[in-house]
Amino acid sequence: MKAEKGIIMKNLELQKKAELLEALVNDLCEETSAEETYERLLTLGTDIGITDEDLKDWGFDPFEDEEDDDVPDWRVSEGEYEITDDGDIILGKEAAFNFKIGDYKRIEFLDDFGDTERIGTYRVIDKSNDKVFCEFIS
Repeated sequence: MKAEKGIIMKNLELQKKAELLEALVNDLCEETSAEETYERLLTLGTDIGITDEDLKDWGFDPFEDEEDDDVPDWRVSEGEYEITDDGDIILGKEAAFNFKIGDYKRIEFLDDFGDTERIGTYRVIDKSNDKVFCEFIS
């Protein structure tokens, strides 16, 4: 009986958190960009155990509407970046000056002829004075 009551209380607590998150999403979406809303939700979500993957599983992806947008936030040519084994990238000094931790950037990669090789969305996860570490999002 005591264990059952604990499970019921836990479910009510989770339901209340979900309702609060839904209200927050509605409020934030009216006042801020999808990207800012997503960052705030991720910050709040961390406090209550909600992850980046949870938000995407629930259909909240700030880049969903931007997938067809061909205008990148940043362009890099060969030699201006390093790519890690897991698809993340490390950018140089110029990006370090312009990016801040938590930024989401659409980055266009150019080939030797200046043509688009690919475009990806990345989140800035760390930076120093001369390097920016970006996690691949999509």
